[in-house]
Amino acid sequence: MIQRNEKITSLRAGLLNWYPFPGGDRALLVGTDTEPLRPLLEGHYRRVDREIPGMPAEGEDGAVYACIDAVLPLGPREDMTALLARLYSLLAEDGLLLLAFRNRFGIKYLCGARDACVEVPFSVLDPAGRRPGVYGRREMEGLLRRAGFGLPRFYYLMPDMDFVQAVYTDEWLPDESIRDRMLPFDLYESPLMGWEGDLYDDMVREGTLPYACNVYLAECRRGGAGPSPDRVIYAALSTDRGREHGFATLLRADGTAVKRPLWPEGEPALEAAADNLDRLRDRGILTVPQTRGGGEILMPLIREEGLLHYLRRQIPGDPEAFLRVFEDIYADVLRSSPPAEEPLPADMAQVWGAPSEALRPVLDRAMIDMIPYNAFRAGDRIRYYDQEFAVRCCPAAYVLFRAIFYTWIHIPEAGQVLPLEEVKARFGLTALWEGFRRREEAFVRDNRNREGLAEIYAHAGTDRRAMDRRRRELAPDVMMREVHAVQLELLHELDRACKAGGLRYMAMRGTLLGAARHGGFIPWGDDAAVAMPREDYDRLLKAGDKGFREGFHLQTPDSDPGCFCGGYSRLRRDGTMAVEPRHRGLPPETCHQGIWIDILPLDRCPESPEDQESLQDRLRHLQRTLYAATYTPARFVPADVPGSQLSHYYQLAETQSRRDLVRQLDSLCRGSGESSLRGILAAYYGNRKNRNIWPAAWVDQTLQMPFEDMMLPVPAGWDAILRARYGDTYMQLPPARKRYRRSEILYDTGTGRK
Repeated sequence: MIQRNEKITSLRAGLLNWYPFPGGDRALLVGTDTEPLRPLLEGHYRRVDREIPGMPAEGEDGAVYACIDAVLPLGPREDMTALLARLYSLLAEDGLLLLAFRNRFGIKYLCGARDACVEVPFSVLDPAGRRPGVYGRREMEGLLRRAGFGLPRFYYLMPDMDFVQAVYTDEWLPDESIRDRMLPFDLYESPLMGWEGDLYDDMVREGTLPYACNVYLAECRRGGAGPSPDRVIYAALSTDRGREHGFATLLRADGTAVKRPLWPEGEPALEAAADNLDRLRDRGILTVPQTRGGGEILMPLIREEGLLHYLRRQIPGDPEAFLRVFEDIYADVLRSSPPAEEPLPADMAQVWGAPSEALRPVLDRAMIDMIPYNAFRAGDRIRYYDQEFAVRCCPAAYVLFRAIFYTWIHIPEAGQVLPLEEVKARFGLTALWEGFRRREEAFVRDNRNREGLAEIYAHAGTDRRAMDRRRRELAPDVMMREVHAVQLELLHELDRACKAGGLRYMAMRGTLLGAARHGGFIPWGDDAAVAMPREDYDRLLKAGDKGFREGFHLQTPDSDPGCFCGGYSRLRRDGTMAVEPRHRGLPPETCHQGIWIDILPLDRCPESPEDQESLQDRLRHLQRTLYAATYTPARFVPADVPGSQLSHYYQLAETQSRRDLVRQLDSLCRGSGESSLRGILAAYYGNRKNRNIWPAAWVDQTLQMPFEDMMLPVPAGWDAILRARYGDTYMQLPPARKRYRRSEILYDTGTGRK
């Protein structure tokens, strides 16, 4: 766990900095973590107290606001009942209680999160082990009712007590993705079983946000929540942007929207945003109407469809309509400002990372927030709002870059239909993209206060490998039994085809270890691999799918160009799925993705270690170029490829066909001539040493070994091979904590391409 610094603690103001306090004489602040709220209350009330004893008795003038945080030094539930009853007695007739508490059934806790209040993951599921400060909504309603309060009004605060970013109500629940609104984080490094951000859209679709939000704010009065036309029904907060750019955008029950600064230092930025929107309107751009006054911007509540929502609807069925939106945005951008005066500044190329001529047209004042996130679909036009930032002497293409860049972040599925590289080329952004991206990173780093909130951003994600491993550790054998059944079917079919063709093959890698140690598959593993002498391997490939029965597919680098097999082949089963991360979202015709077993050629290898290392360097270079010829950087880049070399491989891939690269790799694997060593050269080892090179005597002959319900050929030197690969103790089971599947493959044993 980390220690909160002052900047993180200040984010706690998001609990109430959006609330429309009417002001008064007296407020009461209760709770050990509520001190960051004091300046906020002192701006509305003449006096703010923290201690309950000594407060004025019921009936004295002035409303009392009690703000209770979830972290309270309370014991049993009866203590909360007594506290609420005491607070009820202190309230003036028109006073209210604002009670913030963590939701026992919040999505973060159901994913296994912990915090200052819930130290043990999933302890909220045990009624006997509950901690104070965590309650169900109905439970809290009962406690309030017993204390004398009427029915409260609930606000749903997301994503966390420490950093509230959005507030919803029953009157304003989201009907589209909220991923672009939230930055979920885990300051306490919880042993998560799931990541709440992955479930936000499901919460919206299923209508469960009122029950699964992480924090409730209950507005409680003596007679219940009365009607108020200016009550807030939704709030979007940017507390993290600091005092000069922190804003609250509020939607109210009276049909109006208000944007106001969270601190006085933000008033100049608010005025600038209003000026920018007026400039767009004056140049014929459609904008949200606005009026200014009292340090706020007042707008009507727009009922048009958000432009991001419109784009999400278009991407599956009408990609051209999706792209036309960006053409329309760029046309508006060009109309939004006169061109910059000539000559352009001498440092243009340095600032924007591209030659000055490539940056034209350059606008005098570009409104860089003319992006789908800040726009509505108004018939066949686009209506803009929230134009906080204007950049002088700015390339018009930079605004278009931002529109596309953030759309691909908010709608990641767009890349499955429209590869980003193709979109860059269509809009002439390919050569400009990298320079613009660096410029944007610097802008966001400054605007989002990333340096001051480094802890938040460092914890705004999860180790998905570790999370997946923890899930698998709970029931490691359930899914794998089904996968192993399909892999065993594949082994039987390969065995049948090899016997029919007089071909040699032998178990290798994890399959060999499983045969020796388990008499079958390693229960928690999903590796299935065999090796074949090169001459037998070539004969198998020559026969292709004709050598196998219907329902099986022999996949080679030639047969499925959308997949990279590294110079070896795979036998796949129709009607199943085994999807690697790099292949997720690929159309079925691009790559057969059935469950597979690897078929690896055994090649002659150089005798000397120096020659082996030289050969591996050449193989690695070719394989990386093949990766570049097969996948875009957005889909897959080998982890061992330095970022500085990435463009080099993509440039090389453009100079040669993928087919030629496959031929070169194949020729290099089989080109060592006579040798007393055999090995698997075709697999991709990256920067690791190839540990699969052995004396020929170890693999020239095979033995039969029981494997599940069949006898499987294994190399005659199987024991030496396993000792060389796994050590002398390979027959001992690893500790329980290490018995988990390490791959991130998604399996389905019953659906897929038929």
